[in-house]
Amino acid sequence: MARGRMLLKKISLNKAVAELADDTSRMLFSWTIAHLDREGRIHGEPSLLRSIVAPRLNHITDEIVERCIQEWAAKALSSGTKWTVTGS
Repeated sequence: MARGRMLLKKISLNKAVAELADDTSRMLFSWTIAHLDREGRIHGEPSLLRSIVAPRLNHITDEIVERCIQEWAAKALSSGTKWTVTGS
């Protein structure tokens, strides 16, 4: 299993990422990239995603993660060919 993924600096130029609702959504989105499997997938259940991506951030709730996932999907950030958020 890979130890992570490289985050390219061009993410900071991505309009859809910049237009996410808040820094929490942007942070979770970018941190999630490091945890994708080799097919570009990760569990889409909010509590599981939170426990994988931000286990030490107690202020990040399942509700916040759910809102972020929905926003990523609405902006087509999670449904492209690069990676997808999948259910359990």
